[in-house]
Amino acid sequence: MPPGQYQPGFPPGQGPVEPDPNATQAVPRGLGTDIFSMHRTAPPPAAKPKGKGRLVLLLVLAFVAFVALAVVAVSAFGANGAGPTRTAGRIIPPSPTSATYPPEPPAPAPAKGTRREQGEGYTIDVPAGFGRTDKGTQVVFSAKGRATIRVATVQITTDLLKSIEAAEAGQPYEGYELIRIAPLETSPYKGADTAEWEYAYEGKNGLVHVVSRWVDGSDGGAFAIYYAVPEAQWAKSAKQREAVFASFRFQRHPD
Repeated sequence: MPPGQYQPGFPPGQGPVEPDPNATQAVPRGLGTDIFSMHRTAPPPAAKPKGKGRLVLLLVLAFVAFVALAVVAVSAFGANGAGPTRTAGRIIPPSPTSATYPPEPPAPAPAKGTRREQGEGYTIDVPAGFGRTDKGTQVVFSAKGRATIRVATVQITTDLLKSIEAAEAGQPYEGYELIRIAPLETSPYKGADTAEWEYAYEGKNGLVHVVSRWVDGSDGGAFAIYYAVPEAQWAKSAKQREAVFASFRFQRHPD
């Protein structure tokens, strides 16, 4: 309609305005437009903190190191010959092939007038002037008219005292007389049971008094130490006899 033309129902000069096709129309605000604005491109997610990534990396490296150590340990056990035993989730290394023992305390230096002698599995101090004779499993130290010291290897079958009684039953002496067979309540030898067999017999030159000390070292073998002297010298030989017994040392064999 030409401008200025009167249209019924509108004041003169006024009428419905025709929209301009070239004008940009404003979008009204409301629920629909709010939803539209909410669906615009979302901002990029926040980057994860660097500290957490570093912690994960350290945990992974620690696990790898633990696995490597476990492989080395298992290989070491395998190198010993027998493999480890698995029991209830634990790995138990094989037992050692032989037992170990603390070293025996060294014997003091030989007393004046004595010398140290080495036997099979033992050492003992004897008077310096005594001769030595080896007879199979026993060694004899003696001097004419004086004491005789004999060290023998013995077998303990069941019990120390019963073994001594069995030896007594086979004794070859004439005029034999038993004085006692008794254990020592406190053994002077570490890790050994000790008992004594004391007796007398008729020798070529009169009565001979003997005390035989049996030492059962269990893992170190068993020995009998005989000290024999003419009865007339028994009392005054006590100091020498005790020194000989005290000097005895047996060697452990852990097989």
